[in-house]
Amino acid sequence: MKDRKVGGLGEMDIPLLADPTHAISRSYGALIEDPDDEACGVTMRATYIIDPNGVLRHMHCNDLPVGRNVPEVLRLVQAF
Repeated sequence: MKDRKVGGLGEMDIPLLADPTHAISRSYGALIEDPDDEACGVTMRATYIIDPNGVLRHMHCNDLPVGRNVPEVLRLVQAF
């Protein structure tokens, strides 16, 4: 856990997961797969909010140079 004061998320009471096989990023269109792109095989910065019933409620995908806004993601999780 990385403290929010130093750029982390702090204590989280929601599930998070990683995608080391790129199965999720490929399924949701966030994986760069163009063989002519030097970033081929890299996942764009994406956030998915999926409700307990498995329904995708929110998807946000940014190109590589742009990060995510953690307070906005937390606001959306609370809203859903």
